[in-house]
Amino acid sequence: MKIEISHDTLAKTVYDKASTEDRMRLMVGNLFKAKYQLFKEKHVYLTSDELKSIAPFERQLDLSTEEKSFLTNSRIRAQSKFIWGAAIFILTGAVIMITLFCFAMYYRNNTIAKELANTELMISRDSLDNVNHSLGIKFEELRVKDSIHESLTERIGNDQEIIKMTNKELQDALNELNVLNKKLAESKRKVEKERDGLRTDKEVLAKRLRTQIDQQDAIIKEKLSTVDESQKLSQRANAILNSSETPTDAQYKEAFQLARYAWEMSNSNSQAMDVLNQINNNKIKSKSSGFLGKNRPKNTYTFKQIESIINKVDEKYKYGKLSSSQAKKVLRSGN
Repeated sequence: MKIEISHDTLAKTVYDKASTEDRMRLMVGNLFKAKYQLFKEKHVYLTSDELKSIAPFERQLDLSTEEKSFLTNSRIRAQSKFIWGAAIFILTGAVIMITLFCFAMYYRNNTIAKELANTELMISRDSLDNVNHSLGIKFEELRVKDSIHESLTERIGNDQEIIKMTNKELQDALNELNVLNKKLAESKRKVEKERDGLRTDKEVLAKRLRTQIDQQDAIIKEKLSTVDESQKLSQRANAILNSSETPTDAQYKEAFQLARYAWEMSNSNSQAMDVLNQINNNKIKSKSSGFLGKNRPKNTYTFKQIESIINKVDEKYKYGKLSSSQAKKVLRSGN
């Protein structure tokens, strides 16, 4: 026991006298030996942080061939992990950037396409007028050229002039006529081709205009249908409310629900507003002679005032509102 204590004391004394660098080298050497032993047992390599700690003292360590191979393989694996991690990070960033760019381009192209479609529709009528005007000009040019051709033909057909002409003059006139005929034929073909193209453009523009008009008609019909259904519901509400001098609470509730649904379908339905105002005056017992008083003229309500009436009556009596299926059932019944 005394011998072991003396040995530990001597080792501590030597360790304390050693320099800081020697202490670090000793610690690194012990770390490496322990990690190498763990590698042989569990096949675990050195980490990046451990390699950084060992690197300054690598040349001072007395390593065997197997230990050097272990150190080299650990370094290769650490570098591979770093490269793969960096590659995955870069690839992920690239995918995110490409996704954002594609989304931005889609949104921009969609907006531009809508603007171009609207612009094209606005100029389509002017383009149609220009097409008709250009077609008239081309036909006028063709008529003038045909007139020139007839004039030359008549000149050559004159017997007296043919007799006076020399053979050379006659041949020159015939050549000139042939050249002119070719030019006229070519011009005519071009004019006919342009006319066909203009006619096609005219048909396309006319078709687009018809499509736009049909779409607008459909929108108008839908709005008219909504207004008509709203009017039918308000008429039903008015009939229920005025069916007796003292309506029951159930009648007030049904009239309120119908008028409310009718007004929400069409805020300009004056009959629905009148019914809601009448219910408000009868049920809330309003004594005010203000803007919505009993003696005020009809059709002078505002959106906020009607909304206020609905909220007050519904808050006090919990009448609620019709569902769309209930409203459709009332409209189908026609009663």
